Amino acid sequence: MISCLRVWQAQGLIEEKRRLSCYELLEQFCVCVASNVSLLQNSSKCPDECREAISSLVYAAARVSEVPELCNLRSLFAERYGKSLLLQSSMMQLVERFKAEPPSKEMKVELLQEIAREYSIKWDAKSLEQRLYGHEDRVNGESKRRGDKEDESSNSVVAAQRPRF
Repeated sequence: MISCLRVWQAQGLIEEKRRLSCYELLEQFCVCVASNVSLLQNSSKCPDECREAISSLVYAAARVSEVPELCNLRSLFAERYGKSLLLQSSMMQLVERFKAEPPSKEMKVELLQEIAREYSIKWDAKSLEQRLYGHEDRVNGESKRRGDKEDESSNSVVAAQRPRF
């Protein structure tokens, strides 16, 4: 049976995959800028070919502290092209990938199913879903159906103490 620990591990793996996809996208933007260095040096205006890459790298600079070079690029681009350009459209895909929202329960269950298939592990995803969703239903809805104020206060304590999925 899959434990809550596995669900937490799945969440961590999903977040790592999301972060890796951000790095891959940033790499593509860096390649775009690097391949257009001569164009960037010869133009006082930001070339259209680099606009999305530059604005996305600037957007990422504030979110990827482990790559200080992005902050250096942000300063250089702001000095050269002005801050107004830098605040223009960042690629929506990049913005979506940098969201700090935790993965949904569905994403976690789907990932665990993929892992189980890959390693030929037999397990019942339905029982995990029932545990994940059933627990939430009991905590959030059971006392409200009964209208018992004492149960509501005890459920709010339980809800505050239980881990978030």
